[in-house]
Amino acid sequence: MKETIYRFEGFTLNATRHVLESGGNVIAVQPQVMALLILLVENANETVQKTRINQEIWHGRAVSDAALASRLSALRSALGDSGTEQRLIRTVPNVGVQFVGDVNRMDVHFYGPLTAGWNFLKDYYRLVALAVVASLAMGIAVWYWGFDLPAKRLRAQFDMIPDAAIRYYNHKKLRNASVEDCMRACLRTTEFICRSFDYYKLHAVCDLSAATAESVGGLKTDYELDPYNHYARKDYPQGPIEMGRDDTLDPPPDP
Repeated sequence: MKETIYRFEGFTLNATRHVLESGGNVIAVQPQVMALLILLVENANETVQKTRINQEIWHGRAVSDAALASRLSALRSALGDSGTEQRLIRTVPNVGVQFVGDVNRMDVHFYGPLTAGWNFLKDYYRLVALAVVASLAMGIAVWYWGFDLPAKRLRAQFDMIPDAAIRYYNHKKLRNASVEDCMRACLRTTEFICRSFDYYKLHAVCDLSAATAESVGGLKTDYELDPYNHYARKDYPQGPIEMGRDDTLDPPPDP
């Protein structure tokens, strides 16, 4: 909770609690006198017109000048001022009233046990939410790029069958790619469920496939010079196997 406090000439005015103190003692003032003091102090060194005072203190009800003079007299008395001296409160004839003392304002924040506990919980859950968002962002990055997976962990997600390949059943070709590049591409592609790929060792080309060796009746192993290694993904999302053939991907083009 915030409280607004004004200090002037040895007085302390808590405008939030409507308490006036001097020397540690509370000075008793009537509610309308307190409201008038707060209005004048909040607008220190400015002339507050009578019409505004009437609106703020009496809520627009018609009152006589004597009523205002009575409240001013009581206020001056509480502050040790007088209509003759006008040390703090000055009357501007036919216009209004002005507080002319030097005023220092400060806003003080108080936190009770419940408020402090609630603020702690808000901060705690804010940190938890940030941690969750950061984890999700990292997970998406890993899923999409796979950049944080070292080669050893990346290769652990595939079984390698040397000198073998799936014939025809390929869906996407990558050129000038390392084995790790092809693994990352297989893990992150959203065009189809990548279950395996063939790596053409001589020209750093790989063909990603939705098929598995079992789904096509086995791998082809009689290529001349054994140019391929086949990589089978160990875990992949479940779904129908797209068995489209692409004859242009077999055999690989000459460099």
